[in-house]
Amino acid sequence: FNNVYATNITAQLDVNPVLVNDTFHLIYTASGSVDDDPDFNPITNDFELLGTRQSTNMSMINGNITRSKKWTLTLLSKKVGTFTIPAISFGSDRAPEVKVIIKNIVVSNGATPNQDFSLEMTASQQNGFVQQQFIITVKLLIAKNINNYQFGDLTTSNPDTLILPLGKDQQYKTYRGTKQYIVVEKKYAVFPQKAETLKIDPFIAAVTMDQPSGSRFYDPFNMRTTSKRLYSKNINLSIQDVPAQYTSDTWLPGTSLEITEQWPRNSKFVAGEPITRTIIITANDLTSAQLPEIKQSTVNGIKQYPDKPEILEKKTATGLLSSHKQKIALIPTKEGSYTLPEINIQWWNTKTNKIETAHLAQRTFTVLPAVNNGNIPITPLQQPIDTSEKANASPSPLPEINQQANNSSFWFWMSTVFIFLWLATLALWWRSTSKQPKAISKQNNTEQSIKLCLKNLKSSCEQNNAQETKKALLAWAKIIFVESHPNNLSDISRQVDKPLQQSINKLNKYLYSAADSDWKCENIYHLCKSFKPAHTEKIKKK
Repeated sequence: FNNVYATNITAQLDVNPVLVNDTFHLIYTASGSVDDDPDFNPITNDFELLGTRQSTNMSMINGNITRSKKWTLTLLSKKVGTFTIPAISFGSDRAPEVKVIIKNIVVSNGATPNQDFSLEMTASQQNGFVQQQFIITVKLLIAKNINNYQFGDLTTSNPDTLILPLGKDQQYKTYRGTKQYIVVEKKYAVFPQKAETLKIDPFIAAVTMDQPSGSRFYDPFNMRTTSKRLYSKNINLSIQDVPAQYTSDTWLPGTSLEITEQWPRNSKFVAGEPITRTIIITANDLTSAQLPEIKQSTVNGIKQYPDKPEILEKKTATGLLSSHKQKIALIPTKEGSYTLPEINIQWWNTKTNKIETAHLAQRTFTVLPAVNNGNIPITPLQQPIDTSEKANASPSPLPEINQQANNSSFWFWMSTVFIFLWLATLALWWRSTSKQPKAISKQNNTEQSIKLCLKNLKSSCEQNNAQETKKALLAWAKIIFVESHPNNLSDISRQVDKPLQQSINKLNKYLYSAADSDWKCENIYHLCKSFKPAHTEKIKKK
């Protein structure tokens, strides 16, 4: 059955052939009302549909009104070849097929004098160590006017790689040969998490620009724009394991690390009075999470009360600058001479590829005895008794009505105070009893969550699955150490006892290494099950 009243629909391309990864427009024009809305899904088999817009045109010729409707599709070419865009259905009406040729272009990592756009990606170095900082720099070179640009995301072959953007995009001018370009530059800090050949995937950027004014299609809304997608080359980084000669439990690869101290200027200290000591670790090219916890050695006769550490992480054009600031209140319990031990932190210098040690020298100070407050005379608040004849005289009696009034006032205020205290006690009792079931419920939920995490940990340990054991450990630790929010195995190992710490460090070292040997879980599950942090004991006592 042929519909003699079928609407005539045409299909045209604004450009043909098209370069791969370039955008182009496909325009459908209907001379009358179509049977139904079009279905453009068949086009997406070979092309990416970036957008669709509609416009309606009405004209009158010799008293006859004609209407036409236009659909403009913005398409992105994804691969090279000759393609046939199938006939598109507008209900019972159909548009004709369209052939389009997609040609290849040479992808380069640098602009040539004949290119208006180019995308470059470089790395600060090609070789390095696990958890070392690599700076990846992306440059978009532009030689003609554009309306907008957009950067994609930096991705790698290993999803566990830590990627941190460094600040805002920078713009400046440069030359390639004799041609001037505007450069839009973006930098990333990349921290590989495994010894391997890490592939930095080709970076993607897109620019949007006006179409040439000579386009043969009428655009009443001045929306003649086109987009161009650009790709850089990929980069391969050779990531090495932790050097065998590095013996510290905490792996710290960076370009600088130092430990400093802030100490009161007062040279005289008294027993029982607090002394504030501040220790600061600063490092270049390390994240704040990589910095070690400042451990305090026990000193006889001194009580130590550390504050919550101040952790900072600043992003600069050259990478990360991190610091760990710890204040400790030292209270000497008696007079004498005291010595605070030296502090040493081993780290790996990525410039010289050598082990270095950040050093804080020992500090010796003298504490004077506490002041004996009992020898200080206390000035009495009452006046001394006058034994003169005037003082012995009997005081004039007050009128009886005033004594009764004072007594009544006294008992009135005493009664008011006691009633207020009784009401306050009743309110506090009711509040504590109303909250008790919730506290018990919260504690029960926490215990159930810990049991579930331990069950998952036991299963992964029985299978000797290192990756699953890591996930189970992190889930368990985030419940046990809810205040510190551990994000990796190093964070956990700093908060557990020695046996569990050694097992976690072995697992961490295995995950970072490129060794092909099988990993054995050994006793991680049993150590976690028997581990009792301080805050858990407090909850149970309540």
